[in-house]
Amino acid sequence: MSHRDPRSRNPFSASAQDLRKVIEWLVGAADFRALPSPKDGRWSFRGLVVMALLWVWSEEATLTGRFAAVLPIARALWPQELRSAISYQAFLKRLMRWTVALLVPLQQLLRQQMQQALTA
Repeated sequence: MSHRDPRSRNPFSASAQDLRKVIEWLVGAADFRALPSPKDGRWSFRGLVVMALLWVWSEEATLTGRFAAVLPIARALWPQELRSAISYQAFLKRLMRWTVALLVPLQQLLRQQMQQALTA
C-alpha cells in the first residue's frame, strides 16, 4: 500500500520534467535581449523556440496535429514563456518572421556549449 499523498504528486510525469530539462539546456541560456520585444507579449522568443522544437519533434502525422498536440504541453511546462494560446496560423506567422533572427543567439549558445563540452 502506497503512503504517498495523491494531492502532493507532481502533475507532470518524470518524462515531461526530463523534456523540460533538455530544452532548458538547449535554449535556456540563449540571449534574446538584442531582439525587439514581441509587441503583444503573448509569447516570448524563448517560448516560440520551445514550441518550435516540440512541434518538429512531435510524432503526429500532420503539422496542425503536431501543433495541437504540443501546445498544451508547452504551455503547461513554460507558462511564463507561452502566456496564452494562439492559432496554428499565428504560430507559423511568428515562426516565419523571427526564425532568422532567433538563429543568431541560438547558434552562439550552441557554440559555447560545444566548446565547454569538448574542453572538459
